Amino acid sequence: MAAALPSLARPFGRAFRKGSMCALGADEREGIVDILGVLAGGDRRSIGRVPEIVSFVLRNPEHLPVLIEGMEVDDEVVRMRCADAAEKISISRPDLFTPFRLQLLELAQTSVQQELRWHLAQMLPRVGLDTNQRNAGVQLLLEYLKDKSRIVATSSMSALFEFAQQDRQLLPRLRTILEHFAAEGSASVIVQRACSRDWVRLITDSLRCLTP
Repeated sequence: MAAALPSLARPFGRAFRKGSMCALGADEREGIVDILGVLAGGDRRSIGRVPEIVSFVLRNPEHLPVLIEGMEVDDEVVRMRCADAAEKISISRPDLFTPFRLQLLELAQTSVQQELRWHLAQMLPRVGLDTNQRNAGVQLLLEYLKDKSRIVATSSMSALFEFAQQDRQLLPRLRTILEHFAAEGSASVIVQRACSRDWVRLITDSLRCLTP
Protein backbone atom coordinates (compact mmCIF):
# COMPACT_ATOMS: atom_id res chain seq x y z
CA MET A 1 0.00 0.00 0.00
CA ALA A 2 1.43 3.39 -0.98
CA ALA A 3 2.75 5.47 1.86
CA ALA A 4 1.58 9.01 2.43
CA LEU A 5 4.15 11.63 1.52
CA PRO A 6 4.42 13.42 4.89
CA SER A 7 5.17 10.23 6.80
CA LEU A 8 8.33 9.70 4.79
CA ALA A 9 9.42 13.30 4.66
CA ARG A 10 9.12 14.08 8.34
CA PRO A 11 11.96 11.94 9.75
CA PHE A 12 14.52 13.56 7.46
CA GLY A 13 14.10 17.19 8.44
CA ARG A 14 11.72 20.09 8.23
CA ALA A 15 9.32 20.28 5.30
CA PHE A 16 10.19 22.26 2.19
CA ARG A 17 7.40 24.16 0.53
CA LYS A 18 6.33 22.42 -2.64
CA GLY A 19 8.12 23.98 -5.55
CA SER A 20 10.56 25.80 -3.28
CA MET A 21 13.72 26.74 -5.16
CA CYS A 22 15.91 27.62 -2.18
CA ALA A 23 19.42 26.22 -2.38
CA LEU A 24 20.24 23.04 -0.52
CA GLY A 25 23.47 24.47 0.90
CA ALA A 26 22.37 25.85 4.26
CA ASP A 27 19.93 23.04 4.96
CA GLU A 28 22.50 20.43 3.98
CA ARG A 29 25.02 21.90 6.39
CA GLU A 30 22.41 21.60 9.13
CA GLY A 31 21.68 18.03 8.06
CA ILE A 32 17.96 18.65 7.63
CA VAL A 33 17.38 18.34 3.89
CA ASP A 34 13.86 17.05 3.24
CA ILE A 35 14.47 15.04 0.08
CA LEU A 36 10.84 14.30 -0.71
CA GLY A 37 9.85 17.90 -0.11
CA VAL A 38 12.56 19.11 -2.50
CA LEU A 39 11.34 16.70 -5.17
CA ALA A 40 7.66 17.63 -4.80
CA GLY A 41 5.78 20.10 -6.95
CA GLY A 42 5.17 20.62 -10.64
CA ASP A 43 4.21 17.76 -12.91
CA ARG A 44 5.68 14.71 -14.61
CA ARG A 45 6.96 16.72 -17.56
CA SER A 46 9.75 18.13 -15.40
CA ILE A 47 12.51 16.44 -13.40
CA GLY A 48 12.44 19.35 -10.96
CA ARG A 49 15.44 19.40 -8.64
CA VAL A 50 16.55 15.83 -9.24
CA PRO A 51 20.15 16.84 -10.11
CA GLU A 52 20.52 18.55 -6.72
CA ILE A 53 19.22 15.50 -4.88
CA VAL A 54 21.50 13.19 -6.87
CA SER A 55 24.51 15.25 -5.81
CA PHE A 56 23.28 15.40 -2.21
CA VAL A 57 22.72 11.65 -1.88
CA LEU A 58 26.06 10.85 -3.52
CA ARG A 59 27.65 12.97 -0.80
CA ASN A 60 25.37 11.54 1.89
CA PRO A 61 24.51 7.97 0.84
CA GLU A 62 22.81 7.24 4.15
CA HIS A 63 19.83 9.10 2.67
CA LEU A 64 19.40 6.68 -0.24
CA PRO A 65 16.60 4.75 1.56
CA VAL A 66 14.46 7.90 1.30
CA LEU A 67 14.58 7.66 -2.48
CA ILE A 68 13.82 3.95 -2.44
CA GLU A 69 10.81 4.43 -0.18
CA GLY A 70 9.84 7.52 -2.14
CA MET A 71 9.07 5.35 -5.15
CA GLU A 72 6.01 4.10 -3.26
CA VAL A 73 4.47 7.34 -1.99
CA ASP A 74 1.07 8.56 -3.16
CA ASP A 75 2.44 11.50 -5.16
CA GLU A 76 3.20 10.30 -8.71
CA VAL A 77 5.53 13.25 -9.35
CA VAL A 78 7.60 12.40 -6.27
CA ARG A 79 7.62 8.72 -7.24
CA MET A 80 8.92 9.57 -10.69
CA ARG A 81 11.64 11.90 -9.44
CA CYS A 82 12.78 9.48 -6.74
CA ALA A 83 13.16 6.80 -9.39
CA ASP A 84 14.99 9.21 -11.69
CA ALA A 85 17.40 10.25 -8.94
CA ALA A 86 18.02 6.66 -7.83
CA GLU A 87 18.69 5.54 -11.39
CA LYS A 88 21.21 8.33 -11.93
CA ILE A 89 22.96 7.44 -8.67
CA SER A 90 23.11 3.77 -9.67
CA ILE A 91 25.26 4.67 -12.67
CA SER A 92 28.25 5.68 -10.56
CA ARG A 93 27.46 3.92 -7.25
CA PRO A 94 25.64 0.67 -7.99
CA ASP A 95 27.15 -0.76 -4.81
CA LEU A 96 24.89 1.46 -2.72
CA PHE A 97 21.87 -0.49 -3.94
CA THR A 98 22.99 -3.96 -2.82
CA PRO A 99 20.79 -3.89 0.32
CA PHE A 100 17.78 -2.86 -1.79
CA ARG A 101 18.02 -5.40 -4.62
CA LEU A 102 14.92 -7.37 -3.67
CA GLN A 103 12.93 -4.22 -2.94
CA LEU A 104 13.80 -2.77 -6.35
CA LEU A 105 12.83 -6.00 -8.08
CA GLU A 106 9.51 -6.10 -6.23
CA LEU A 107 8.89 -2.45 -7.13
CA ALA A 108 9.55 -3.24 -10.77
CA GLN A 109 7.13 -6.17 -10.59
CA THR A 110 4.29 -4.13 -9.09
CA SER A 111 4.71 -0.68 -10.59
CA VAL A 112 2.36 0.45 -13.34
CA GLN A 113 3.72 3.99 -13.68
CA GLN A 114 5.73 4.19 -16.88
CA GLU A 115 8.45 6.46 -15.48
CA LEU A 116 9.17 4.04 -12.64
CA ARG A 117 9.25 1.15 -15.07
CA TRP A 118 11.83 2.67 -17.37
CA HIS A 119 14.08 3.82 -14.54
CA LEU A 120 13.84 0.50 -12.70
CA ALA A 121 14.50 -1.42 -15.92
CA GLN A 122 17.77 0.45 -16.31
CA MET A 123 18.73 -0.14 -12.68
CA LEU A 124 18.16 -3.88 -12.48
CA PRO A 125 21.30 -4.97 -14.37
CA ARG A 126 23.47 -2.66 -12.25
CA VAL A 127 22.59 -3.70 -8.72
CA GLY A 128 24.11 -7.18 -8.56
CA LEU A 129 21.02 -9.39 -8.56
CA ASP A 130 21.67 -13.00 -7.61
CA THR A 131 20.83 -15.80 -10.04
CA ASN A 132 17.21 -16.23 -8.99
CA GLN A 133 16.64 -12.49 -8.87
CA ARG A 134 18.25 -12.05 -12.28
CA ASN A 135 16.03 -14.74 -13.79
CA ALA A 136 13.00 -12.97 -12.36
CA GLY A 137 14.32 -9.66 -13.66
CA VAL A 138 14.80 -11.04 -17.16
CA GLN A 139 11.28 -12.45 -17.20
CA LEU A 140 9.92 -9.11 -16.04
CA LEU A 141 11.83 -7.19 -18.69
CA LEU A 142 10.40 -9.49 -21.35
CA GLU A 143 6.96 -8.42 -20.15
CA TYR A 144 8.07 -4.79 -20.20
CA LEU A 145 8.81 -5.15 -23.92
CA LYS A 146 5.03 -5.20 -24.40
CA ASP A 147 4.54 -1.90 -22.57
CA LYS A 148 2.76 0.81 -24.54
CA SER A 149 5.53 3.25 -23.62
CA ARG A 150 8.31 3.39 -26.16
CA ILE A 151 10.79 4.39 -23.46
CA VAL A 152 9.85 1.47 -21.19
CA ALA A 153 10.24 -0.99 -24.06
CA THR A 154 13.54 0.46 -25.24
CA SER A 155 14.96 0.62 -21.70
CA SER A 156 13.96 -3.01 -21.19
CA MET A 157 15.66 -4.15 -24.36
CA SER A 158 18.84 -2.34 -23.34
CA ALA A 159 18.66 -3.89 -19.85
CA LEU A 160 18.22 -7.37 -21.31
CA PHE A 161 21.35 -6.82 -23.36
CA GLU A 162 23.24 -5.77 -20.21
CA PHE A 163 22.06 -8.89 -18.40
CA ALA A 164 23.32 -11.03 -21.29
CA GLN A 165 26.72 -9.39 -21.06
CA GLN A 166 26.86 -10.40 -17.39
CA ASP A 167 25.60 -13.95 -17.89
CA ARG A 168 26.64 -15.65 -21.13
CA GLN A 169 24.07 -18.39 -20.50
CA LEU A 170 21.41 -15.85 -21.36
CA LEU A 171 22.89 -15.29 -24.83
CA PRO A 172 20.99 -18.00 -26.73
CA ARG A 173 17.66 -16.99 -25.20
CA LEU A 174 18.17 -13.28 -25.75
CA ARG A 175 19.53 -13.79 -29.24
CA THR A 176 16.37 -15.67 -30.17
CA ILE A 177 14.22 -12.86 -28.80
CA LEU A 178 16.19 -10.17 -30.60
CA GLU A 179 16.16 -12.09 -33.86
CA HIS A 180 12.41 -12.50 -33.51
CA PHE A 181 11.96 -8.74 -33.20
CA ALA A 182 14.31 -8.14 -36.10
CA ALA A 183 12.43 -10.64 -38.28
CA GLU A 184 9.04 -9.21 -37.36
CA GLY A 185 10.12 -5.69 -38.26
CA SER A 186 7.32 -3.14 -38.38
CA ALA A 187 4.75 -5.91 -37.98
CA SER A 188 5.86 -6.44 -34.40
CA VAL A 189 3.55 -4.88 -31.82
CA ILE A 190 6.62 -3.74 -29.93
CA VAL A 191 8.17 -2.03 -32.93
CA GLN A 192 4.87 -0.47 -33.95
CA ARG A 193 4.68 1.18 -30.55
CA ALA A 194 8.29 2.31 -30.64
CA CYS A 195 10.31 4.26 -33.14
CA SER A 196 11.07 1.62 -35.76
CA ARG A 197 14.36 3.18 -36.82
CA ASP A 198 15.66 3.27 -33.24
CA TRP A 199 14.60 -0.32 -32.64
CA VAL A 200 16.24 -1.63 -35.78
CA ARG A 201 19.50 0.08 -34.80
CA LEU A 202 19.31 -1.28 -31.25
CA ILE A 203 18.52 -4.79 -32.38
CA THR A 204 21.24 -4.80 -35.03
CA ASP A 205 23.86 -3.53 -32.59
CA SER A 206 22.75 -5.99 -29.92
CA LEU A 207 22.89 -8.98 -32.26
CA ARG A 208 26.40 -8.01 -33.36
CA CYS A 209 27.60 -7.70 -29.76
CA LEU A 210 25.91 -10.92 -28.66
CA THR A 211 27.69 -13.07 -31.22
CA PRO A 212 29.69 -15.62 -29.15
